[in-house]
Amino acid sequence: MPDRMARRRSHRKRRRLARRWRGSEGGVEDWIGPSEVAARLKVSRATVYALVKSGQLRHRRVGLQIRVPLSAVDEFLSGSQ
Repeated sequence: MPDRMARRRSHRKRRRLARRWRGSEGGVEDWIGPSEVAARLKVSRATVYALVKSGQLRHRRVGLQIRVPLSAVDEFLSGSQ
């Protein structure tokens, strides 16, 4: 029983965090995972994790998951050319 309650609490926490993700204009932004970022940048997932760790790619963590806003991918692409 306590495990189920802990899972519910963590699920609620993730939902609250997800609601707070707002773009710079105040609107809700689309967020993608490292695999999709890697596909868009044409690099490996390990490279995406390295970019996140170095701070070159904006991201948020939700539990153990990493989410990257689409605008951060666009900023990275425009800054690297």
